[in-house]
Amino acid sequence: SKLLISACADQQVITHRCSSSVQLLFEAADGTKTVEQLRQHAGLSKQHTEEMLGQMKAIGAIQWKD
Repeated sequence: SKLLISACADQQVITHRCSSSVQLLFEAADGTKTVEQLRQHAGLSKQHTEEMLGQMKAIGAIQWKD
C-alpha cells in the first residue's frame, strides 16, 4: 500500500494509507475521466468510487466537481 499525504486549505496535513485500487483511482483522477471510467480503471464499485472521490476532495487531495 501507499501513503497519500495532502495539505488542506486550513494548513492541516492529512495522511491516508491507500490500497492498490484506491491508488489507481487517485492517479487516474486527472479531471478528464467520468466516475464510470474511474470506477472501471480502479476496479471498484460505483459507491466505493464515489465515496473515495468525496473523501479525496474533502482532504484536498483532488479537485472534483460532482
